[in-house]
Amino acid sequence: MNDNRRVIIADDLEDNVACLALLLRRAGCDVLEFTRGDRLLDSAIRFRPHAVLVDLYLGGASGLEIARSMRQHPQLRTTLLAAISGWVDESSRRLAADAGFDRFYEKPVNPQEVIDLVLSIDRRQDPPLPWPALAERRRRSPLPQSERSELRRARSVPIGAEG
Repeated sequence: MNDNRRVIIADDLEDNVACLALLLRRAGCDVLEFTRGDRLLDSAIRFRPHAVLVDLYLGGASGLEIARSMRQHPQLRTTLLAAISGWVDESSRRLAADAGFDRFYEKPVNPQEVIDLVLSIDRRQDPPLPWPALAERRRRSPLPQSERSELRRARSVPIGAEG
């Protein structure tokens, strides 16, 4: 396997998956696509993704079930998990946080935000660090000011940090 960032995208809307997958591939990522969640966990164990972007209310196995299972699996527990949902009420955000998601994106997803997030993952880590730990490690490291500023400008919001 090469050193590209590996991403799984799962959404019941095939066009959403195809568009985001195309853009992530153009950014140099290896991508697996799913429109149902029932085979995602087994594929993730073999694929070892750096990030998983999953619709909360996906058919087959919901994004909530997938996140809970991934957080319990030794090879996947530190994978960056981003919830995608058209339901953006406080209840959905709370369910996502409780299931173990690191990020919450409202549909329609801004593709550039997702690409920026995925490309910010340190791909040398095996398994990859979860986003909060990665951000903290980068804040303490002697990175150039421009890279530290990019981390602060990230437009997605970590779950639990919404106003």
